[in-house]
Amino acid sequence: MNHKFRKEAWSVLTNSAKNFGFVATAQDTDNYARLWSRDSAIASLAALSHGKEALYPAVKSSILNLLEAVGEGGVFPSNVSFKSDGDRSGQSYGGPVGRTDSPFWWAVTALSYMEVAQDFGIKDDVADAIEVIERRAQAWEFNNKHLMYSPASSNWADEYPVEGYILLNNVLRYWMLTKASHILSSEKFAKKAEQVLGAIKYHFFGEPARAQSLFTPAQLEKVDNLVSGERILMSFTPGATLNHIDTLGWSISMLLGITSESTTKKMVDRLRKEVGGMLAPAHWPIIDEDHPLWGAIASNYAYNFKNHPGHFHNGGVWGLTQGFTAAAMNTLFGEDHAYMASYEGLLESSMEHHPFAEYYSYPELKPGGVKNLCFSAGSYLIAAAAAEQGEAFTAIFERRLKVLMAKAVKVAEELAREVVQKSPAKVYRVSGESGCGKTTLAKAIVKEYEAQGKKAVLISQDEYFHLPPRQNHNKRVEDFEWIGLGEVDWKLLNGVIDQVLDPAVAAVEVPEMDWELDTKEWKTMETNEVDVVVIEGTYVLGEKRDGEVGIFFEHTYVDTKENRLARNREVVDDFIQRVLEREHEIISALRKDADLVVNKDYTLTIR
Repeated sequence: MNHKFRKEAWSVLTNSAKNFGFVATAQDTDNYARLWSRDSAIASLAALSHGKEALYPAVKSSILNLLEAVGEGGVFPSNVSFKSDGDRSGQSYGGPVGRTDSPFWWAVTALSYMEVAQDFGIKDDVADAIEVIERRAQAWEFNNKHLMYSPASSNWADEYPVEGYILLNNVLRYWMLTKASHILSSEKFAKKAEQVLGAIKYHFFGEPARAQSLFTPAQLEKVDNLVSGERILMSFTPGATLNHIDTLGWSISMLLGITSESTTKKMVDRLRKEVGGMLAPAHWPIIDEDHPLWGAIASNYAYNFKNHPGHFHNGGVWGLTQGFTAAAMNTLFGEDHAYMASYEGLLESSMEHHPFAEYYSYPELKPGGVKNLCFSAGSYLIAAAAAEQGEAFTAIFERRLKVLMAKAVKVAEELAREVVQKSPAKVYRVSGESGCGKTTLAKAIVKEYEAQGKKAVLISQDEYFHLPPRQNHNKRVEDFEWIGLGEVDWKLLNGVIDQVLDPAVAAVEVPEMDWELDTKEWKTMETNEVDVVVIEGTYVLGEKRDGEVGIFFEHTYVDTKENRLARNREVVDDFIQRVLEREHEIISALRKDADLVVNKDYTLTIR
């Protein structure tokens, strides 16, 4: 990693940090001395991914001043201008078309700031704003099928002919939803994130997913005939599909773990095949005068035409997209990936006269546009953070943590085979501290029995608390001694276990907590011919009965911090920290009741 570039990049961000937030560049160039939602987001995410606390005031000011400029009906600003004294003098909501991506960049930044800086003083304002943003996004679907439909010129590449269902816009929405689901503890957002994810995977990447098709019959036949990387779409409308390479949409998809290993490989292979050893342009292929889209790109500009072949959005190599692409390569393939080395070579060639350029022409790689841009410098710093894979970076982008979760499933499957082989039983109780892997192991035990042709059911202790989630949390705040085995309705839970295993009982009414409404509901569980019951939860060993097998995880909440992040659990504030410490005391005392112990190296000890 070249520390000279890192130093210069921090200088760009520091000089661009004003009392009202990050301007696009510190240079007095056109309208770049404004607070732009997208540019400030990239600068902010760079500062957060490195834990650069000196820039946190500019991050927070960017968030609050953009929020202050939201227009009637929740219209989000593209940029905001300020007087020399720092007072707001105006705002723009876009040119011919508003910016669909602006609110999502803002929301991801605001959520990441709260998570990394542990500043929850703005939580209520951010939560209210995201509710409005998501309502507008829902309206932009037009058909409640989980993908937004956007006009041309509605994201950062505002002079490129892309419209309709656009990959990048929908990926940014997913990013917002998945972060909001855990930072704001919203089951509603979690559910919507999964629906949006399925729609993205199916439509843009051709991956199997539960999603209603938005393709016309003719389109479906066409896309089904596309092979390998050609099946990856940039956008589509009812009348057309566009499968151009979109490096920003692709790289963020990879960073967030949206793409499967197969799709990721197709992306990398297509980049190598079509671009070769060159750095990837923002969009590919280049649209020339013989291309069917030339008329659309040639007529879409505000002041002067910039999209000559190999320039600007039309094949230009942007600092913005290079940083995110290098970040994806560093995350997926390791520190100092060859792409990062090529990117730094490009920076070296222009650092003296045109540092952190807006874009570079293709294939000459001559710098063009404005220099010392925040989003170019910020994107480079994000790539540098990806090489280090620090805690803040993984919290923001989540990809590495998803890989950890996949590894945890494999470990659990191996443990489950050993558990079932060495300690067959009708009832298992899996206990341990938050994030230790008890739920993953419990699911794996169920899966192992099902592979043997037996019917197994999983029961979660969390559904059997006396109080719904938020009420239980409030009770804990009111009376800290409430925390413990007394929170759980053991009479009900043990009764359900007995009924499930009773051959004479065909169905059982069981509780189900509604995390969004904070209520306890009831549902019917079919129990015909159940052979095995697996119960997982923090305290379940405290009620272990004769003949039942108890499994205890040695891992403490300190050991499981990264796993809890991977699971998208709540942000750990002072109160949650106290809860984790209290639970540690209680759960540790239950070890004596275990028949099997999962050691910290994930080996199994039989007691």
